[in-house]
Amino acid sequence: MQSAEWGNWSRPGEFYIYTAQEDIWDSDADTVSDYGDNCANLYNPGQEDLDGDDIGDSCDPDIDNDGLSNTEEDNIGSDPYNPDTDGDGLSDSEDPYPTNVDGDGDGADDSVDNCPVVSNPGQGNVDGDAFGDACDSNIDGDTLSNNTELNLGTDPYNPDTDGDQHLDGDDYLPLDFADGWTGKNQFQVDAEHMRLGDNILLVLEGDERTLRSFAEVDGDWAEVPPPVIAGNPVVGIYGGGPGGDRFVILVEDPVSNAKETFFLMEWSPASGWTQYGPRACRLFPVGDTSSKPW
Repeated sequence: MQSAEWGNWSRPGEFYIYTAQEDIWDSDADTVSDYGDNCANLYNPGQEDLDGDDIGDSCDPDIDNDGLSNTEEDNIGSDPYNPDTDGDGLSDSEDPYPTNVDGDGDGADDSVDNCPVVSNPGQGNVDGDAFGDACDSNIDGDTLSNNTELNLGTDPYNPDTDGDQHLDGDDYLPLDFADGWTGKNQFQVDAEHMRLGDNILLVLEGDERTLRSFAEVDGDWAEVPPPVIAGNPVVGIYGGGPGGDRFVILVEDPVSNAKETFFLMEWSPASGWTQYGPRACRLFPVGDTSSKPW
């Protein structure tokens, strides 16, 4: 017998029998030719293939195709021949406790537990999302994380802490119980352009020149005449906060573009705005004392 590049022939000169080489070789001697053997180099005459991926179980690194390798399953005690070892409806790779139906012991099976790795027997879920309150980074679904709400002083269990019909995450003043102004005044400003005192809200519009002010009247906001800076210059606003209706307005020099003049502004419900200044100032980065005259 003499082999050809693509087949074999026998009995030269009489007749030829051609067969593909793939149908001849059986490297692992399991009676299945290499061409159709799902583990061509490993003896497996039964050709078992649990997950139907055309890789025989004998050489498949993930026999049950659950996302965990056979080695990983051996290490954690799950069954490499069963994609859901504990039968709770979650594949072993998705299941935080693949060998225990209720891994955290709270009475809710892992497949329905909204916090499968945190014990929460009541399954409380304020915002109705896929995560229980015990493991939800944003319990009330207001787009602010629980940590952010704690820093702001808002309630992580209440999406509208001040009850003004604006979600805390959309509310520039989430602790101001009278802040309906955003719905009544059609302009957009960011938090850096708003300062809230005890009785007055000072707003600098996007042009950084136009000031507006809103006073609290009978539990709602009413627009009142703003402080006036001669020449309508570019300004920045600072101050406000609990305990005061006093603000600093820094004025930008049109030539140097530096803010070297400021006014002190104080609001009173009885007398409106009182202006002190202008006064000269110089701004330095925090910690820079190299060029200060004192």
